[in-house]
Amino acid sequence: MSSTGSNLENLRLRYRPSQIILLLVGESPPPRRGFFYDATATEGPLSRNTRKLFEDVFETKYVDRADFLNRFRNVGCYLFDLFKERGKTVFEANRLEKETAVAELCSLIQEAKPGTVVSVLKRTRKLVEGAVKEANVSVSYKALPYPTRNRINEYLSGLRPILSALKTAG
Repeated sequence: MSSTGSNLENLRLRYRPSQIILLLVGESPPPRRGFFYDATATEGPLSRNTRKLFEDVFETKYVDRADFLNRFRNVGCYLFDLFKERGKTVFEANRLEKETAVAELCSLIQEAKPGTVVSVLKRTRKLVEGAVKEANVSVSYKALPYPTRNRINEYLSGLRPILSALKTAG
């Protein structure tokens, strides 16, 4: 893994909750710059729409991205990417990369035993479903579209009941 890749993983681990209740599964960090867990970078669609939904559901306004990321962690949410390489897509990944991604996600699910796993990109659905099945852990699973353009409302309406349940439980 490149030093950039390890820096991104270190950022991700900084926001890993002690107990993962909601595991969001992305494809990979953005191709050139930005990253869900980088509070200093420009906010991308996944972070922006997830933060806005958090603000709505939890009835709060975050002072900055770090404030949101701390809340995201504190309620038991975590974002895991199948591929660590920036911009890597499921279409570009070879068989070994896909198998490795599934195995790593499977291990995380077995270790963390999240209540819910959400694929936040429909094209990764088969890999995420495979990891969930292979993990053999009782979890709720849902696949949502990536929140861009005309898919934002579908993403928000799919994630809202999960966050509402988190709020009620918390």
